[in-house]
Amino acid sequence: MMRAIAPFSGLSTLRREMDRLFDRFADFDLPELRWGGEWTPALDVSETKDAIIVKAEVPGIDPSKIEVTLEEGLLTIKGEKTEEKEAKDEQVY
Repeated sequence: MMRAIAPFSGLSTLRREMDRLFDRFADFDLPELRWGGEWTPALDVSETKDAIIVKAEVPGIDPSKIEVTLEEGLLTIKGEKTEEKEAKDEQVY
């Protein structure tokens, strides 16, 4: 008995199974992340047995002017970074 060799015949089944798998990941809701402002600092987050430690790089901002809140599991770090600009006749891109 002779059979035809079709090496890609199972790809449609594989694709359906992969689609079904990824659809299951979309079944749960993630909390909406609210990114505000134009600048987001770099963060390092680590966990010990007693705490979660968040370190933020905020160069040029006075630490006393940074507001940190934790509300309903959402950590918010607020501050204002200002720049003094010279009036020039040039555009920087």
